[in-house]
Amino acid sequence: MSTSIANQYAIANQYRDQKLPTYIPNPNISVNTQRIYDYQPQYFDVDNVDFGNGWRFMICNKVFSQDLTVFVSSDSIGKYKAFKKTIRDGPMTGAAKYARDLQFSGIGVPLLKVDSHTFHLNKFLTIQKYYIDQKKFGLRGFDPSTDLYDFCVVNRFKHGSYTSYEMNFTPDPNDRRKDFQIVVFAHSILPIADYVYNGNRYRWIREGRNWSFEFNYSNFLLDSKQHALSDNWNKKTNKLESSIDPNNPLVGGFFGKFFSIKSRTERECYYSSMRLGSLDEKRTFSIFGDFKQKAQYTMGDIYNTDNIPVNYESIHSVNLDALTRLCMGLLFKREEDIKDRNN
Repeated sequence: MSTSIANQYAIANQYRDQKLPTYIPNPNISVNTQRIYDYQPQYFDVDNVDFGNGWRFMICNKVFSQDLTVFVSSDSIGKYKAFKKTIRDGPMTGAAKYARDLQFSGIGVPLLKVDSHTFHLNKFLTIQKYYIDQKKFGLRGFDPSTDLYDFCVVNRFKHGSYTSYEMNFTPDPNDRRKDFQIVVFAHSILPIADYVYNGNRYRWIREGRNWSFEFNYSNFLLDSKQHALSDNWNKKTNKLESSIDPNNPLVGGFFGKFFSIKSRTERECYYSSMRLGSLDEKRTFSIFGDFKQKAQYTMGDIYNTDNIPVNYESIHSVNLDALTRLCMGLLFKREEDIKDRNN
């Protein structure tokens, strides 16, 4: 296990030490505001959104379970189901060997497994990452029951006007020095959630519902002039302090926002011009099979700006930054599932 995880870590996260540049708008470039809003509130069709290089992760609810399984694409789901049947029906056939060869390269296997914690005080999610055990693969192939480890544990804390999520990441279980934490602050009334990662400020915006979508969230890199909830974070706890930036309009005034209908909807000032991805769930989905296909997260590969050939159907293609954003999408997906269950 040690060697296989270390190898995958080197493959999938070869860019982890690269930091995103601080986003400073160029005054000579006019920002097309319509481009930011052309998908909301009427909702865009994700099949027609072009992020260039990247992934369209599929987040699947298991039947009769609150847990989730994540694949790099809908095609990966189909391959995973087909490969299981092929290997089970004829483990020594050429078709089974071909299926195992693809799985060894990370194709046709799940990416993440999400366990939900309902009866814990603060523990919210445990997100496990699948890997290919190179030492044992030749003997028994991919085993979804053992070939995974705890990648991210999410703890949730409610503070009245906002909720904070402590996301504790373990990129490499054999080197705990690489562990790190991200704290996400979600406002209880405003449709925003902010966080800091690698020195940059980011935001998730919940963009409501309509007849064809259960929900939609979009992820943005904020520019230097925008206010953020995380501006009032003391960086020592999971709490915000109004005294750090008393002029931050996003912090404080909870009761005024509670009774304001406008505060619950998207505003132009929440958005930036650098959109990184979108999480959405359509109302129509299949209920057949081992799990039902529910939400999808469309994300661009922000590091592959030179169009380097990458097989985005392999779990090895997903770098660490993409995994962190994907895990954040999963906590919002879980919150939406809780809302649906309680309604």
